[in-house]
Amino acid sequence: MKAHVSTIMWCLLLTTGAYAQLPVTEGLIVHLRADSLTDLQDGDPVTVWVDSAQDDPVDGTVGDVGFGTPEYKADVLFGKPVVRFNGAEALSSAQFDLPDPDAGATCVMVCTGDKSGELHERMAHFGAWDAAGGVSIALDVCTQQGTPEGSGFRLNNGWSLAGNPNPMTTDFHVGIWQAAQRTLQSDLIFYLDGVRQSLTQNNPTNRVTFPKEGNVVAVGNGHNPGGGFYSGDYVTGDLAVFLVYNRVLSETEIATLTDYLHQEYLVRRRAVNPEPPSDSQIGVTFTTLRWEPGNEATSHRLYLSTNEADVAAGAEAALVATTTEAAQVIGAPGMPVPEGLVPGTTYYWRVDEVAADGAVTPGAVWSFGLPPATAYAPLPGD
Repeated sequence: MKAHVSTIMWCLLLTTGAYAQLPVTEGLIVHLRADSLTDLQDGDPVTVWVDSAQDDPVDGTVGDVGFGTPEYKADVLFGKPVVRFNGAEALSSAQFDLPDPDAGATCVMVCTGDKSGELHERMAHFGAWDAAGGVSIALDVCTQQGTPEGSGFRLNNGWSLAGNPNPMTTDFHVGIWQAAQRTLQSDLIFYLDGVRQSLTQNNPTNRVTFPKEGNVVAVGNGHNPGGGFYSGDYVTGDLAVFLVYNRVLSETEIATLTDYLHQEYLVRRRAVNPEPPSDSQIGVTFTTLRWEPGNEATSHRLYLSTNEADVAAGAEAALVATTTEAAQVIGAPGMPVPEGLVPGTTYYWRVDEVAADGAVTPGAVWSFGLPPATAYAPLPGD
């Protein structure tokens, strides 16, 4: 049985649309999403990361198993959060039965490459908990160049890696690792950002054979044959999404999934970098609101009000302008708030970005205030 997900959290998952819109769901047994960690604040430790996959018998929830806890980092990836590993943390699931070992596995991540520059940097693990040779796969995101041991697969009885050149960088990528049951290590498949990579093996005739029982997923490192973690293989990097399918995806499905994840996570659609900065004070009764637009925006809906709830809800009463420019004068005749901004008042605003196809990406709520017109904050105080 899956770990309990509250009705409120599940509603949030549906509202964000990430699970509901995932274009490939057949065979999905693990779905770890940083944006499901809605009860955490920036910098909080991630002690439990609940598996969001539904209607399958596997509980891929990972948690603290005594090897350190990563951090939740908000608003890292175009408004989306990530789980950040700093080179000394790993989370693992309880053991589970794999529904159909003969179907093989496809693992998918939206993550950075390792930022330490070291070899053997495992972002995730799937397969047998004790990781004896060839019964699990570790997903290596090493960014080191000039070596055949780049990024790809670690198998504990060999490796199958893309190196010379190594395509992995410290930027965010969509990576897909695929292993058919009993496949040769020479036949393992690794895609990075939609491109199938050429892999080199040190033991090409060894096979990958997933067991029925005793499987786990882990993030931040990979299990060693004793069930622990390799001391030198902790990753330094960010993970936004980790998917595991208990089947081999087709080339068409891989292309569809890659495009979806790229568009969902690696294209900035939200307006960012407000001017004036959020929570700041301005000393004039008119100003120009500016922002950095989303990459696909063709127009911008500006909401502005002294009522924060109206702005957060996108209420019609708070919609003051629709513009093709990433700027709007307010507080002047013929503009929003034509009578001028009121001293001693806090204003809330947001920008929803509208793409050419009509898709709307809601923005964050920002604020600015005006100091009172009368003297305030005396020094020394009363």
